Amino acid sequence: LVTALSGRLSSAISIDNGVMHMMGLANIPMIVLFGPTDSEKFAPKIDSIHILDSKKIYKSKDINKITVLDVFKLI
Repeated sequence: LVTALSGRLSSAISIDNGVMHMMGLANIPMIVLFGPTDSEKFAPKIDSIHILDSKKIYKSKDINKITVLDVFKLI
């Protein structure tokens, strides 16, 4: 159901979780925030995805380091 409804979205913003993976199956453009998990291993393999990984940007596993401005820059 989540995947079917996600197909109606023009884009999405999410953290790394199960719902994000189901939205990834709908192949919609997404911005995904990663903290402690490995973005290279767990990010959906879709064409139009932007990854914000706190480990790469801020050298921290704390996802809260990612700011609203970081997300707005990708919208």
